[in-house]
Amino acid sequence: NYPDLKDESGLKKLLIGEFEKIFADKYGEQLSISLMYQKRSLEMRLAKAAEKEAESRRNGWETLDVEYEIGGYEGIVLNGMKIKGRIDRIDYNRHLKTLRIIDYKSSEKAKSPESEHWASKLKKWKDLQLPLYKILIQKENYAAKKGISGCENIVCAYFNLPKAVTETGIKDWNNMDSQLPGASAKIEEIISA
Repeated sequence: NYPDLKDESGLKKLLIGEFEKIFADKYGEQLSISLMYQKRSLEMRLAKAAEKEAESRRNGWETLDVEYEIGGYEGIVLNGMKIKGRIDRIDYNRHLKTLRIIDYKSSEKAKSPESEHWASKLKKWKDLQLPLYKILIQKENYAAKKGISGCENIVCAYFNLPKAVTETGIKDWNNMDSQLPGASAKIEEIISA
């Protein structure tokens, strides 16, 4: 019995309740001080994640898929190479007519998807994961497969779950479209190498 995902307190209760069951199953009831600290830290991250998730839902985002296999188990052929991948989550916002590809990140500090992928000072790609996901979702015609007509945009984002709890949240890659041709060219170069 799931709560309304726009309800922060209900979502917090659900996430932390499920986490506590898993944690107790794995570590039991008698916890060392370090495990108590880790448990509390994770509870704080989950509480903040629930807040940000509820906010996202109130802003019109709904989840269409989690752990989505691109192209099913067959993958997608791109420039003669079969590519398989799994996207953490895909959301849709009917009001914005936008799909959002989300990659979860747990780390010390929140990360920007753009700075993790593009080295602006060196003017070169460090990572092509999110641009590749976007290209494959477009090639697969994901929106039409889901019965969505009028989808005008696809954005990519990180859902940051850092130790610095105040930095928790969804960080969109706002100018990805201007960088996508360069990413696409780099992907083609790698495939043909």
